Amino acid sequence: MTPNRRRLTGAGALAALIGLTGAGCIPDPPPPPHESGTIAFVVGGRSNMPKPRLVGDAEQWLRDAVLSKDRIVVVGVSGKPEILLQDRADHDCDSDKACESVVEDYQKGVADIFDQARATTPEADTLGAIQLAAKNMEGSGPHRIVVVDNGLQTTGELPLNGDGALAADPELVAQALSTGDRLAYLDDTEVLFTGLGAARTPQEPLPPADTAKLERLWKAVLTAGGATVKIENASIPDDQPVAAGMPEVGVVKPDSEDVKPVKPHCYKIRGDKVGFVGDQATFKDPQKAIKVLTPIAADLKENNAAATVVGTTAYRERDKSNPLSRARAKAVTDVLTDLGVDKRLLVVGGVGTNFPGHPNPNGEVGSMPETVAQRYRLVIISPVGEPC
Repeated sequence: MTPNRRRLTGAGALAALIGLTGAGCIPDPPPPPHESGTIAFVVGGRSNMPKPRLVGDAEQWLRDAVLSKDRIVVVGVSGKPEILLQDRADHDCDSDKACESVVEDYQKGVADIFDQARATTPEADTLGAIQLAAKNMEGSGPHRIVVVDNGLQTTGELPLNGDGALAADPELVAQALSTGDRLAYLDDTEVLFTGLGAARTPQEPLPPADTAKLERLWKAVLTAGGATVKIENASIPDDQPVAAGMPEVGVVKPDSEDVKPVKPHCYKIRGDKVGFVGDQATFKDPQKAIKVLTPIAADLKENNAAATVVGTTAYRERDKSNPLSRARAKAVTDVLTDLGVDKRLLVVGGVGTNFPGHPNPNGEVGSMPETVAQRYRLVIISPVGEPC
């Protein structure tokens, strides 16, 4: 294959690629591990991760699929996912030794396809690729998807390259994606994720805390679609150069727990930083809120100037008599005053979605992915007359 390769389809395509010939038929070949089903490989062959490789349980899944004569599908991850191969394991091995030889041939053939997998459009839509794989499942046996990808999606329904995306509540993300048919076809599939978080320049490796967030997000989303999900701990070896000239992929930035001033005495505090319960002005963990706001309180006390504390929301507020944006700003203000900030110097307000930078002032629910909405749930603190 080449970057503009032809797609391989039809019975025996993979067998032809690897030069496999049957070992002959006998009345009683070794029994297959399961009824014939489908195994799909979602392959992230792109510039921001190591070359895709089968590791851990994925090798056993392929072995079982070959011996069971499963349908084999390979889907490439790029900004627009595409099917790279559709075939069926085709062989007539007549002994354990012959069957193991067949398995080895298919393993080499799949590895060759992985090695030549190339993203063809900018960015990465991993969820879209998984959906495409799930849509192409057939057979009464297991429907299995092996995701050989870092899961750092940058476009489609689950973009993770915006501020706060990794900190989005997994259950809220899954709930939002469960509407319509955005998780269709995943029911009764088994998904094995390998290489989650694997990175190559310019993508920075994620710290363990963010990798854990990434795992929780993917598990919640795929489980909401009816899939059984396992995250493989084995890492993809990063010992081969990636192909030159592949499209660019956006960077997913590590999500620091600290709140840094955007300029002197100005802070934009995301709701998750202080741990607000979804759609409420209540802190999940008041001690966490105190820890985050303590250095901010110290700065405000040292500055000793009047400041505004203004809340915003991603979507239009439901209760106009007690706007969520203002209630959250007041909750933050209460902590700041408990920490010694002069209450008389704080002006509390709430603007909902009516603030610079919000993409949709009408704030309709569902108008943006939940991982994007995360960045618009803020409490903004700034000196009076000096907006951040």
